[in-house]
Amino acid sequence: QEHPRYGSAQKGIVLLAKESRGKWAFFVANEADEPIAFDIGGLEKTNGHSVQIVNEAETLTIENGRLTYGLPGRSVSVLLVK
Repeated sequence: QEHPRYGSAQKGIVLLAKESRGKWAFFVANEADEPIAFDIGGLEKTNGHSVQIVNEAETLTIENGRLTYGLPGRSVSVLLVK
């Protein structure tokens, strides 16, 4: 049986941003085989806010309107802005 598949033309980071009641969540996937570090920009209104990585102990902070993060190859994370 064929399973649903999706992939971008250029294997890399795929981001879905969702806002609800003033809170942001980022669903991030790395389609590449290798790890990739990346920035999410345009976050000036949330400067200084912490970002929880779902199911991980690590917490990030938004600085200068940017969030810097990295994902191992072929992995997914959900980031919640607090």
